[in-house]
Amino acid sequence: MIRSNYQNIGHPINLNIGVINGGDWPSTVPAAAEFHCRLSFFPDATYDQTRQRIIDTIDRATSQDPWLAENQPIVEFYGFRSEGHIEERNRPAFNTLNDCHREMFDRDAEDTISTATTDVRAYHHYASAQATCYGPEAENIHAANERVKIESVIDTAKVYALFLARWCGLVGH
Repeated sequence: MIRSNYQNIGHPINLNIGVINGGDWPSTVPAAAEFHCRLSFFPDATYDQTRQRIIDTIDRATSQDPWLAENQPIVEFYGFRSEGHIEERNRPAFNTLNDCHREMFDRDAEDTISTATTDVRAYHHYASAQATCYGPEAENIHAANERVKIESVIDTAKVYALFLARWCGLVGH
């Protein structure tokens, strides 16, 4: 099952309430409130399934409260959305890339499970190209102190150079 791939990740699914708006004066009870959120979901769920689950959960909650039953929340879905994916490692391009990595570092490239979306999704969902995220060692990706190990950038470039030469038939295996 896809979800078992995430069992070693402490918090694989996130609900981020990034914007909260309400009220117009510190001494009054707000007449309205807005929450703008981003929500992730596992690759075996679709956007439509996840959307419906949210609507159903809010409907159940509002039906249990008399005031909310009379003043139903308005739920809108907008903005970026992407369904997840998992790539199978045993594909020709990945095997060639791994062979190049192994030749340079005397070990296989590590598998990584990510909870973020990448442009690889376009190749997975809308094309038949083999695409993966192989790159340098990074820490705190998309955080204030994001960084990458410079030596690993050089190492990654070398692996890609060898991969491209082999994939294009310029050198043998």
